[in-house]
Amino acid sequence: MEFFRERLHKIHQRLFQALRQIRSTKDLRPRLVYVNSFSHPVFALKPYLLYAAGTWPKAKLVVAPRGEMDPNALRVKGTVKKLIIWLLKATGFAKKMIWQASNEREAVHITNVWGPRTSIIIREDETSLPFSADAPMAHDEVLRFGFVSRIVPNKGVLEAVQAVLTLEGPVQLDIYGPEEDAAYVEKCRALASTAASTCIINFNGPIDHSQVRTTLASFDAFVFPTYFENFSHAIAESLSVS
Repeated sequence: MEFFRERLHKIHQRLFQALRQIRSTKDLRPRLVYVNSFSHPVFALKPYLLYAAGTWPKAKLVVAPRGEMDPNALRVKGTVKKLIIWLLKATGFAKKMIWQASNEREAVHITNVWGPRTSIIIREDETSLPFSADAPMAHDEVLRFGFVSRIVPNKGVLEAVQAVLTLEGPVQLDIYGPEEDAAYVEKCRALASTAASTCIINFNGPIDHSQVRTTLASFDAFVFPTYFENFSHAIAESLSVS
């Protein structure tokens, strides 16, 4: 009984918080609502519901899918994404959406999913990186590789571990990023545990964005065997530190 009371209390708190957020955003009366994802439960689906409910009646809705319309990306949790796409089309909600593509290629991907009459704005991604790359840091005799991104299958962490295990001599792979897929992370860790004594593989967890370039500079090479990318900030950041 106590368990159900706690659950009801948490649900009540979340509903109260959601209502408070709705009230605060409604009072702002925005002219544009920018959604930085296509299918994220909080950053996309929740704004869709609020918009459909008339929370922001005079606002335009702009959706930046960030590569999620790529055919390979659509295969990840494909059933859920197909259902979302079907619902948005079936309810007519898709006609209200304006899409932001990062390049012509992404615009084609968006059109392939939503149709030729889809409203698309092409706007290249911007970064706050320096105009010229920093000088590389001096390292010791250990060959140091690094990975900085989300630890999920499409980023190729397992492939990075497999590749490092084939190398001879002192080598180190440092993996940084949020562990979003527990089963996949366990698979990567299990493979890493088979490394020889001359091969060190570390799972260091996420880091603050302010530490990314410094961390990248500590590597001899950035390893990123990703399956697909839209605009990869990780690659741009790695290039900025030589």
